[in-house]
Amino acid sequence: MGVAIDQTCSLCNKENKTMQHIFFKCEFTGKIWNGLLRWQGIQRSHHNWKEDITWMVKITKGKSARAAIYRMTLAAAVYHRWRERNFVIFQKKRRTTNSLINHIIQEVHIRAARFPYLDKVMTTLNWYPEIS
Repeated sequence: MGVAIDQTCSLCNKENKTMQHIFFKCEFTGKIWNGLLRWQGIQRSHHNWKEDITWMVKITKGKSARAAIYRMTLAAAVYHRWRERNFVIFQKKRRTTNSLINHIIQEVHIRAARFPYLDKVMTTLNWYPEIS
């Protein structure tokens, strides 16, 4: 059809779009994901796609409040990463990683408020964390 598709990541403009890059290696996405992990008290470096997915499946499994919050945070991070990509491509505007991290955290707090069993854990997680 003669349509050229740019394979470069629209968020960092440094590497080609691969699953590994989009979710773990992209500098922009990495800052957001690391900020969200730190907010939850998790210090972890990224490895490879398979190890990272295995780790995520492990921490999001089960019915515990922590697992539910991890699932909410992961879903929100993926959604907002995709939304930011569209924002950059179609509106030619860009938000900061800190503003996205804060937005995701506030969204998780609001969504979690609907589930009383999450209250105890959510009260330990700051609504407005210091982002470095």
